[in-house]
Amino acid sequence: MRAGMVDGQAHSLREVGEELGIKQERVRQIQTQGLVLIRQVREVQRHLRREPALRTFYRWRLPTR
Repeated sequence: MRAGMVDGQAHSLREVGEELGIKQERVRQIQTQGLVLIRQVREVQRHLRREPALRTFYRWRLPTR
C-alpha cells in the first residue's frame, strides 16, 4: 500500500496503519525491515551472477515465525 502496488495510489503511514489496525510507527518498522530484506537478496543475486560456482552454498528462505 505504501508504494501504491495495491491500487495504484501510494498511501501514507497513517492510512496503512488504520487499514491494518496498527500504529504508523509499526508500519514504518515493517517497511524498513522489508527494504533491508530486499537489499540483502539483491546483493546475493549480484554476487551469484559474478560467481556462479557459489550458487550451491546459498539456500535462501523467508524468515519463519
